[in-house]
Amino acid sequence: KNVNINEFLISLFANRKLFIPNLTTDEQQALHSLIERQDIVIRPTDKNVGIAVFDSNAYESKVLQQLLDEEFYEQLHYNPTRQTFQRIKLELNRLFKSKNISFQTLKCIEPKQSTCGSFYILPKLHKKNCPGRPIVSGIEHLTANISKYLERNLTPYIPLLNQIAYEEYNVQNYFVLKDTNHLLIEIERFNTEISTQNINLKHLFLVTGDITSLYSNIPQQDGTVEIVNFLRRFGYLSNFDLSSNTIQTLIQLVLNNNFFKFKGYFFKQIKGTAMGTAFAPP
Repeated sequence: KNVNINEFLISLFANRKLFIPNLTTDEQQALHSLIERQDIVIRPTDKNVGIAVFDSNAYESKVLQQLLDEEFYEQLHYNPTRQTFQRIKLELNRLFKSKNISFQTLKCIEPKQSTCGSFYILPKLHKKNCPGRPIVSGIEHLTANISKYLERNLTPYIPLLNQIAYEEYNVQNYFVLKDTNHLLIEIERFNTEISTQNINLKHLFLVTGDITSLYSNIPQQDGTVEIVNFLRRFGYLSNFDLSSNTIQTLIQLVLNNNFFKFKGYFFKQIKGTAMGTAFAPP
């Protein structure tokens, strides 16, 4: 039907709900003044327990305490982004020309601009001396598209681990917890089993474990080999149809090119994987 566009837009906006801010004008001004201050750093905390306000010098000291650890990071004396951008593009084009990836996949995973990540920490208020969890913001990273592609294609295997554990190793009730709510659901389910099957609680043990700096301590080469071997055995369970060599190349592009900057200085992570890239464990 004939509809006047101007009249339609006017009626559309006339019926919109008015935005009501949840902060007063004074509170908004105070918030902006805090953001603009150079002597403090405001960061969310680890485990989502709140917001932390750091003296900027103290925050920088905690960051450098991690970045200057040569076991995990290497400081670079040049900007690696343009060179890395070209190298990744060449490698992906090589995969395309050798027909290991499709043109559609190439356009999906190639970097669109030569930018690297930025480094920050989430303070662990629940730990002694308040250490920081290292994060590399990977939203516009050179390897962000590859990382998201890997994450999108590997995630469907997680729900299948229960089936694999049972069929291959005769292990029952094997599953990966998504979050705290998932844990509570499983505990409730297990409590129901206990009550209905008259299980003797003396034979039950609750065991927990924690890995120090999990992300930083995942060996890059070993982790890559384990993923590739897993897909060689169980890749048929999902629709990830790339060859194992191609998958290995994509993983190595993500892990071996984790460049980032802090305060204008460039670094490379040489051990483990960065929390912040989509490909890292959830």
